Amino acid sequence: MKELAIKILIQLSIDEEKRKKALIFIVSVVTGLLVLIAFFLYLITNPLDMFKQFIFGNEIVAIEQFQKDYGYNQSIGIYDKDYIDAEGQEYGDIVFTDSAVDVVYFNQLDEKYKNQLYGRDKVGTHGCGPTSMAIVVSSLTGQIYDPIYKMVI
Repeated sequence: MKELAIKILIQLSIDEEKRKKALIFIVSVVTGLLVLIAFFLYLITNPLDMFKQFIFGNEIVAIEQFQKDYGYNQSIGIYDKDYIDAEGQEYGDIVFTDSAVDVVYFNQLDEKYKNQLYGRDKVGTHGCGPTSMAIVVSSLTGQIYDPIYKMVI
């Protein structure tokens, strides 16, 4: 067995085409094993409830549960600590000037914005996206746009 392995290694070191084929084979086997291990670990660490709900139950419930489990639902509830702490605050015109670009700051819970409609919801509970974009656009353009997309200056 040892002699056979040595003969194969000698042949691989001489023939470049066989060396490439052997390398492709080894990489394929290792990649396949890693994918199989990752899938197996996923099955062990994550319950199969989502798949069961998706296949046998309501797909909407499965998607909502996935969003909840992995943080894709970005709403803030009126009983969340951050919401309670920010209740009644007015942040005013805050600009951070300690970086290369002055960063304009908005807070979705600011009294000026929190009760404004964002679709069927309010900026205060569901407006983190528009608030973040208002910060980015205002900071990069030098023109102030608030989270409800009204040009201020």
